[in-house]
Amino acid sequence: MFELLAWTGLRWGEVAALRRRDLVLDGSNPVVRVRRALTRTGRFKPPKSRHGRRDVPLAPELVRTLRSHLAGLADDGPDSLAFPARGGQLLRQENVRRRVLRPAAEEADAAWIGFHTFRHGFASMLIERGASIVQVSRLLGHHSPAFTLRVYGHVLADDQAAPLDPTAELAGAQHPGVLEPEPVEGLPAAEPIEA
Repeated sequence: MFELLAWTGLRWGEVAALRRRDLVLDGSNPVVRVRRALTRTGRFKPPKSRHGRRDVPLAPELVRTLRSHLAGLADDGPDSLAFPARGGQLLRQENVRRRVLRPAAEEADAAWIGFHTFRHGFASMLIERGASIVQVSRLLGHHSPAFTLRVYGHVLADDQAAPLDPTAELAGAQHPGVLEPEPVEGLPAAEPIEA
């Protein structure tokens, strides 16, 4: 469950509400389908907005972990919880925080970690590796990229972009309007293309 939180940026309520059928682990594009969330009152509801209903891609290593996790659960059908408490009932956030997250965080000398830390870390790492704010916003289920930018703008590099020099960008073109194709190993050279 903690790996899923860290690798997908889902909210606690979204992970707690996942059914086994929401984990689409077969095929070439495995995803977790976010279709509902657990509220503070213990009820399931659809995501807050249409943007919250989303498919988040899963890395192959996480797919293997999730398959192993699901194989260890009782076969209660596709609508049963993907992360149940003992006895199959709902996990309670405070119990998981007190019994699992807090002790692990203290042992790692990171007592400040909370459930939302996984989401924030996920978004920050995506931005640092070059994902656009639009991509991050969609994966997080935010209603707008502007909101995502307000929340995670501090992660963006503060340095200025290099100045644009169109002349240097076009340098190397033999004739304006003619594109030179890149050579491909093993194939005959292509003819220039009129732009």
